[in-house]
Amino acid sequence: MLAAGETHARAGALAEAAAALDAAVEAALRDDQPALLADALRQLAVVCHHRDDKTRAQELAQRSLGLATELGDDLRAAQALNALAG
Repeated sequence: MLAAGETHARAGALAEAAAALDAAVEAALRDDQPALLADALRQLAVVCHHRDDKTRAQELAQRSLGLATELGDDLRAAQALNALAG
């Protein structure tokens, strides 16, 4: 689902990307996969930004940053900060 979201986003199919990434977020929550959740939230934030939903994009990127920080994952934290920068 995460890979499908990335593929759709790269192709400019933002509605499809958002749907796939929403599903990836749900799966990561269900399966208790915090690193995957951080990635899905960040990528969904980027898609929301491109869809001009800046408020949701900021919220998702903040959640991704929080998870990355909790995990002690500097790379994911940096990627989330980049998403926050818009």
